[in-house]
This record gives sequence, structure tokens and C-alpha cells, in this order.
Amino acid sequence: MKSQAVLFFAIIASFLYKSLAGPDDVSSTVCLLQDEPNQCGKFCLTALKPLIDHIALHQQQWNTRDAVMVNETQTKLNRIEGQLDALKDSLVKLLPKDLATKLETMKTQQSALDNKLLDLQKTFSKINRQMLLKNFNQIGNKHFYVEQYLKRNWTGAITTCGQMGGQLASIENESEFDAIVAKLKSDISYRVDINDLAEKGKFISKNSGKPAVFFKWKRGEPRYDNESQRCVTINGGGMWVDSCKNDMYFICEASYEE
Repeated sequence: MKSQAVLFFAIIASFLYKSLAGPDDVSSTVCLLQDEPNQCGKFCLTALKPLIDHIALHQQQWNTRDAVMVNETQTKLNRIEGQLDALKDSLVKLLPKDLATKLETMKTQQSALDNKLLDLQKTFSKINRQMLLKNFNQIGNKHFYVEQYLKRNWTGAITTCGQMGGQLASIENESEFDAIVAKLKSDISYRVDINDLAEKGKFISKNSGKPAVFFKWKRGEPRYDNESQRCVTINGGGMWVDSCKNDMYFICEASYEE
């Protein structure tokens, strides 16, 4: 094989040498040709044939090896697929035949339990609401509670009403106002949800965050004697601005209605 390679490279070198030497050096080339296309073609083919045959042999070996690897891989895949099918069949045999029916029954039972739980939650909510409203008196479509024992500042009154299931009262009309005033002591101040803490002179409902819809000011109100007077109270049948810091009685309104 080495001698064939040497012969091939010698032929190539001779042609290169002839090309470089020119017409005067023709006699020094290895192959003097009378019919260059035919004689050189046959001569070169004869020299290269062993190399071509060798390459063809290796190509055939590579193709054969690739085919063998593909067949081996496919065989392994078929074997794994067969094992998976066998495992699936084994699992199916272990499961009850009526599994689908049982699963559907369980879903139905779960749905029924969910409905019962929802009904219980509604019942507990209603009971809780009724318990909370025991302390409130119905006025119109709303329920109010007038605190006559505890005194709180503005934030304390908000917290206490929340703990009772309500919020500071938001009076919407004169009939509500008159009904509430009838339950109050005339010489005592009671907090409601109206305030102008954000901007002096612009009175907002704490519950809605919007401008208050009803006022019944006492004569000369709103009048500010000091900067703490930014929370509205009811006193003596009318409204005035009062201190947010001082402890006072307050009026709560239930947060949810019938």
C-alpha cells in the first residue's frame, strides 16, 4: 500500500515538473505521451485504482456498520416498548374492573359534600349576622348601634365598630338623622363617619371615601376653634366639627344589611 501511494505522488510530481520546465524539458518527464488524453487517462486510472478500491471498501464497511447499528437500536426500542406494554397490562389486572364507576361515584359524593359545606357556611354567616345585629336597632333599611358607655377617639371608634361587625355611621338623609337623634342624649356628642382630615372644609364619608351626602349643621358651623377639630359629631340635634383626638361616644352602622 505504501508503494502505491509513493507511485501516485511521483506521477503527480512529474506532471507538475513538466508544467514548470516548459517544452525544452519534455524528455525529462516520467511519462512521454504521444496521445496525451488517452494514454495519460489510462495511465492515471491504473495508478489510482488501488486507492479507489481501498476507499470503496471502507465506504462499504461504514455503510454496513451503520445499518447494523440502526438495526440494533430498533431492536432495543422494540424490546422496551414490549416491556412497557407488559407493565401496563399488569397494572390493569391489579385495578378493579369497576374503577371508572367508583371514581365517578367519588366525584359525585365530593360534589355533594362541597354543596353541603357551602350551605353550612351560609348558615353560619347568617347566624353570625343575627348575633351581631342583636346590638343594632333597625332604622329604615339599615341597622345602627348607639354607644352610650364606651368613649373612643376617631380611630378607636372606627376600630370598635369594626369589631362589632360594623363601621361608623354614615347618615344618608334627614329621616335617618331624626330617628337616630331620638335615641341620643341631647347634651352629649356622638361620632359619625364624616370628616375633613384630608382637606379642611371638604367633608368626606369614611365608609364610601366620597363627599358626605347629608349635613345638618348647628348654627355657625362648621367652626374651627383648633386644628384637631376635623371630625363631625352629632350634638343637641345638629352637627358640628369636633376634636378627633378626644374620647367621645359614637354611632355604628352594620356593614351588611338584609
